Amino acid sequence: MKYFDPVERMASAELVREQMWPYQNMGVWFIKYAKKVALWMDLGLGKSVTAGTAMTDLLAELKVNRVLIIAPLRVSKTTWPEQLSEWRHLAGFEYCVLSDDPEDRRETKTAAVLRRSRESRASIHIVNMEMTAALVDHWRRKWPYDMVIIDESSKFKDHASQRFKKLRLVSEYINYMVELTATPASEGYEGLFAQMALLDGGERLGTHITHYRDDYFKQNRWSKKWEIIEKLKPEIDKKISDITLVMSAKEYLPDQKGHHFVPHIIPMSSKFQRQYREMEETSVLELDDVEIVGDNAAAVWSKLLQMASGMVYETWKEPHPTRVGKMVNKRKAHHLHDEKLDELEELIDQLDGKPLLVGYYWEESLDRLTQRFPKAVVADKEGKFKAKWDAGKIQILLAHPMSAGHGLNLQKPTNHMCFFDLHPSLENFLQFIGRLDRQGQLHKVMVHLLLSKGTYDLRVWESLKEKREGEEKLLSRLRYIQRKVRQRFLDDMYGKAS
Repeated sequence: MKYFDPVERMASAELVREQMWPYQNMGVWFIKYAKKVALWMDLGLGKSVTAGTAMTDLLAELKVNRVLIIAPLRVSKTTWPEQLSEWRHLAGFEYCVLSDDPEDRRETKTAAVLRRSRESRASIHIVNMEMTAALVDHWRRKWPYDMVIIDESSKFKDHASQRFKKLRLVSEYINYMVELTATPASEGYEGLFAQMALLDGGERLGTHITHYRDDYFKQNRWSKKWEIIEKLKPEIDKKISDITLVMSAKEYLPDQKGHHFVPHIIPMSSKFQRQYREMEETSVLELDDVEIVGDNAAAVWSKLLQMASGMVYETWKEPHPTRVGKMVNKRKAHHLHDEKLDELEELIDQLDGKPLLVGYYWEESLDRLTQRFPKAVVADKEGKFKAKWDAGKIQILLAHPMSAGHGLNLQKPTNHMCFFDLHPSLENFLQFIGRLDRQGQLHKVMVHLLLSKGTYDLRVWESLKEKREGEEKLLSRLRYIQRKVRQRFLDDMYGKAS
């Protein structure tokens, strides 16, 4: 078991508490005041140091005995350890990264996490989200963590997920809980139910998702999706306003440069247009040696997005090689065009050596990118690439928004990024942009979008803009409601005006 020397870490820490922003101190106060809260802070506003400061204050005041920080894998292994070492007032407590790989190859990752959770004397344990259910099953009624910080609580928005269900079982043993995210409702109000239920046990939005839907939603008779009743949004906002604190970069960091979208509308050949219309209208694409079929609407939609990026997957099932009666999914990519690769190459030439962060979604897109740009570096899960990237030694960094969309600070060497593939998840979209558009960025971030003309790329882009507008309205209403919270903070900190 590896332990850290707090005295040595405090001596080497570069940042001190006095360097925190006033809005971060308000977040610390709110956590200590309300105990179970959601901090919805824009990307780059310093969610980690805000929650970390409240955590160490509570540990020092003996109001908390042990803290569990739950975060995406890369964030748990790199971002939080960095934060706990960079700030002097956070460095005084030992921490243990439960998510670290096992020292003994015979030990499974899950076994290593549970063993460290039992054996570590550290006051702060950091674990990846995927291990939440295993930790709860291991400890059950002996749950040792009286404070839990969930970094990127939007990952707990699925009320049917095991991580939500399991953590809810031990909520009675948790005295302080902090949910951190910049995108609480990126896919709509339905995702608020699980996040609020972890904090208040269902007091505000109900204990069952069915009741919540019946009260505030209507079901689309065609898509069967639940859609929020617009006039009831303010009612939900008011109900959750006392345990949520919203902070926007525009309000608290008016000098932050922000970002600007640069759509690259790429013309498509007449041959591709015929192929695209064929798949869109008939759900079948006839290539030279194969027939590619979209089995349902979702499959067709997915294949149309693949085609916009220059390829399409042929999919089929085969018997499992060893398990009788078990089928396995197989797929093969078929090349259609290189228009996006050509456009990206031109963009790279225009940047003239300036580093570029490139986001992709399809595995085949990654293969094609590495073939066209052999000097490009693929972001690894452990973050080993980061030192070279920060030093400006990587010209092209390839990263998947789902794995590199949280916690990484990549703004040092560049303000240019590009989406090679586009996907309709607003959360992943905004979080990925936030790797560059964050505090410390010296220039406006230029977000290049490679969009194939006449394809679903343009529909997805319009959908993302609509979702973003909806979430911004939610956060704006909550900021207005929370004026009293901010005044209470000022009164507590500086005394009431005479």
